[in-house]
Amino acid sequence: MQDMVITGTGNSRFLKSVENFLDLFPTYEAFAAAFASGVLPVDFNGINPDGITQIGTPYSKSAVLTDETAALFGLDNTAVPDDVLRVISSGFSRIAVGTVTGSFTAGEDSPNSITFPFKPKLVYVTKTTRSPNDNHSSMKFDTFLWTEGVAKDSIGGGTYGTDYRHYKLEGNTLSWWVSNTNYLAAVCGQYVALG
Repeated sequence: MQDMVITGTGNSRFLKSVENFLDLFPTYEAFAAAFASGVLPVDFNGINPDGITQIGTPYSKSAVLTDETAALFGLDNTAVPDDVLRVISSGFSRIAVGTVTGSFTAGEDSPNSITFPFKPKLVYVTKTTRSPNDNHSSMKFDTFLWTEGVAKDSIGGGTYGTDYRHYKLEGNTLSWWVSNTNYLAAVCGQYVALG
């Protein structure tokens, strides 16, 4: 959104009143009395570009929460920002931590997996022990961050070429594997899961 910047010359708005304004307030005294007592009928009738340095984004529902964004949180087109904040605040209401020992093998038939006490939405696994044939000092092969909906991510490159770490979530169990034996999906380490 873009803020409105008023020039400060006293002419940034137009005002409009009722058609019989002069009949209601035929004198300046009548006008001033109505103004002072808060009964002067008037509407804002738009902005005057001559008094505006920068036009601001009009405030509306679509400006603060589009229907597309609401749908990402499972909400319909009547949702307001507070509804999204409530979803976010309750989205990660559960946490699980623990250790994991990997399979030290490659392939979908022999994946690594963790079963959580709830369906995870985000899982972070960090390697603390290297695989027996892991000659790589980088942790990028066995340390990963998974979020709900991710089916695979790219790993490797260089000497052994590019491979992918594949993920499958079934119920409360997250499994992962690689197909290139040079990038074993094994992990001996710790995990944090949010759900």
